[in-house]
Amino acid sequence: MLNAWRAIQHEVSRGVPDCGARRGAIKKVGASVPTGKSRIAGFPRPGEWTWRHLRCLTYLSNNNDEGLNVDRHHSGRNLTQQLVHTLGETIASGRYQPGDGLPSEASLCEEYGISRSATREAIKMLTAKGLISSRPRQGIRVQSRARWNLFDPDVLDWILRASPSLEMLREFMQLRKAIEKEAAALAAAEQDRDRIAGIEDALSRMKAAEGGLGDAVEADIAFHINILNATNNPFYIQLGSFIETALRVSIRFTNRIKGVESASYANHKQLYDAIERGDVAAASSASAAMQSEALELIESQLGTRQSVAKAVV
Repeated sequence: MLNAWRAIQHEVSRGVPDCGARRGAIKKVGASVPTGKSRIAGFPRPGEWTWRHLRCLTYLSNNNDEGLNVDRHHSGRNLTQQLVHTLGETIASGRYQPGDGLPSEASLCEEYGISRSATREAIKMLTAKGLISSRPRQGIRVQSRARWNLFDPDVLDWILRASPSLEMLREFMQLRKAIEKEAAALAAAEQDRDRIAGIEDALSRMKAAEGGLGDAVEADIAFHINILNATNNPFYIQLGSFIETALRVSIRFTNRIKGVESASYANHKQLYDAIERGDVAAASSASAAMQSEALELIESQLGTRQSVAKAVV
């Protein structure tokens, strides 16, 4: 209860909007609070409850046994971030189409039970990500997908959760092929031993995962992210979050097509060896071969789907 009350105090201090609670309802809730609870610093005694306390308590009691009802995907986020992700996922799922209007700030505030300032901040964040526009007299409207910032890990995650199409996976693999072969070559040229050790550690985790020890996908992702880090180029390094987000979908997809649970250790070992010995050409070639194999798998699936569609017609 103490944690819940602290959350109530926090929301009251932020100015949760009045949602039309009647004085009678407030009085009833306040009167039902045991007198002993007033020993908690700042906890209102019977008769001291205001509509702000009631609004917060109602939200908390309806959404959590002692706080906010946040699913695992939202765990650890504040209210503004939760609203950003909730609306982002809703838009990416297609519930709102480009050009459609979203509810007003006041309506979102009412629906999700958070303050006007937190709602306004969430709208600003979604605008910065390219998903919506917010203008006076036009309201909040969904932007076309061409304006969405696909390099934003949140945006990419929402899209992949909603509809990871083969076409989008193909486009991602085309980008990876261009980026990662150059990153591998640069990592081989840089020869940063500490960061190459990070690649080796991820490779060892991949080997262990083949024997059922550890998460094969996480180890695979770590391998590729550590190659980006080994370039010592901040632009490559900052692509890490974007690459990681998409890899979580693409690795599982390509492994499923191949009928395996993990990526080829031998192929990754070949790439690591080239980087470790500083062979720039071999590192680039090994990386390109890995991306080409995955791209060919996706292309084959697209071809199969098109053939089936023609046969049906």
